[in-house]
Amino acid sequence: MGYLQLLLTEEGENHKLKRVELLRHECGLGHPADVIVDKMVEQNTWDVDAVSGATVSSGIIKNAVNKALR
Repeated sequence: MGYLQLLLTEEGENHKLKRVELLRHECGLGHPADVIVDKMVEQNTWDVDAVSGATVSSGIIKNAVNKALR
């Protein structure tokens, strides 16, 4: 497994996701999953569909954002 560092910005009382930025993502072949953060902001949730071909990296990013939102 690699290393993941992210920056998460929320806005307002309803905790709307304003921005999720991957600051560092060491994942071997999982870089296609990097686009998942755009889906999270668009859908205002960490619980989005995984990126095909990068399921493990997608899951790692989703888990990290979920933990950061708690």
